[in-house]
Amino acid sequence: MAEEWEIPVNRCRFMTDGDTIDAGDRTLVAKRPPLYDNPTTRTLFNPKANVLWAVDTFATNVPTPVPETAALSPEEFRDGQFFGGRLVSPWVALLGAQKFGAVVSDFQHLNAEVIAGCHCPVLRGAQIPEAYDLLRRLPGIPPWAEFTQADLDQWMAAAESSVPPEQPRPSGT
Repeated sequence: MAEEWEIPVNRCRFMTDGDTIDAGDRTLVAKRPPLYDNPTTRTLFNPKANVLWAVDTFATNVPTPVPETAALSPEEFRDGQFFGGRLVSPWVALLGAQKFGAVVSDFQHLNAEVIAGCHCPVLRGAQIPEAYDLLRRLPGIPPWAEFTQADLDQWMAAAESSVPPEQPRPSGT
């Protein structure tokens, strides 16, 4: 984050499972999520409101911005979960399903009624247990196919052709 914003280091905090933050009228509980893109990532659970900030865990690729997963078709929800989970945590393909499933079950025992995250619409109601079921399946899904240089070349060519001549080129040339 420090590359993008000036972060006051004295306000940063490394947390482990069970550490808490006093937020005035409530206490937030930290927990390592099942999926993450940085080893210091922690979720925050508000047991007073049963709300979970799940960070990367339920990353969901969506066709258009939507505030809640209920706006997605069942296929969009499933496919978005599978793509998003493999994209932010490609290492999930290396895991044993049984061991990962135990981690997911432990996380699910927080019994959150609302789940928000960095890369997903808000989850509520019946979509929460469904999201956990989809999450458990991730180790058995073939890994996400990584982009290649040919993909980048194609995107750059398309970007170059879409810029008016008077504007700077995406490639800097």
